[in-house]
Amino acid sequence: MNKKKIRFLVCVIFYNEQEKKINKTLNKLKKCNHDIILIDDGSDKSYLLKKNFEKKITEIISHKKNLGYGAAVKSAANYAKKKKYDFFCIFPGDNQRYYSDLNRMITIAKINPQLIFVSGSKFHLLKNIPIKRKIGNLFFSYLSLLWGNTCRDILSGFKIYNINKTYEIIKKSPDDFSFDVIFNILVNKLLLTASSKNKILETKVKCDYKNHSSKIKGLFFTFIVIIKNVILTFFLLLFFKKKYYFVK
Repeated sequence: MNKKKIRFLVCVIFYNEQEKKINKTLNKLKKCNHDIILIDDGSDKSYLLKKNFEKKITEIISHKKNLGYGAAVKSAANYAKKKKYDFFCIFPGDNQRYYSDLNRMITIAKINPQLIFVSGSKFHLLKNIPIKRKIGNLFFSYLSLLWGNTCRDILSGFKIYNINKTYEIIKKSPDDFSFDVIFNILVNKLLLTASSKNKILETKVKCDYKNHSSKIKGLFFTFIVIIKNVILTFFLLLFFKKKYYFVK
């Protein structure tokens, strides 16, 4: 009896990136033999993709306005669910990541199809991370110990999600840039037990900070929004868990 082939979807998310950065990101994926979709989270401009990339793109999803990073992940999840993929991969469109790391993460998920998610960690590159990002990464990494998180790079958006295991939680996570932190809380509180901590996996990845460009303005504002959503999430989990966070 033939084993079912595990289907992967690669999702490139971007918002107001330079056109050359998106084309360079796609160039890194030229050896990718999985379906690729682009998700434009309401950019202020249109993009012209190089002709040799057009055949590799399965779909382009464009938000009419900027809805937020979490909303873009939700669009990827909805597409993956509808088209019956097993895993979907978020590959940021800022030209900072590498296909070799994506390919290795996909291999990990193939070998361990029961994983909830695989996350790419930059923490071994901490000295190279821009100071504002470093402060945020360290603060939320230590804060996340309060809810039993085992992933050091909690703010990493470079992930592979098991669509069947994470879809309901993704839908309940916020649309903004606090998505990764709140998603992590919900996974730890709703999906993981003491015997299933090995169902999430973090692996070291490279990150090219020469191409660094953050769309989030203001370190203090970022902290306030994420902390507010963390407090709200714990409030809902404490008092309305069954109503608001039912997970099959």
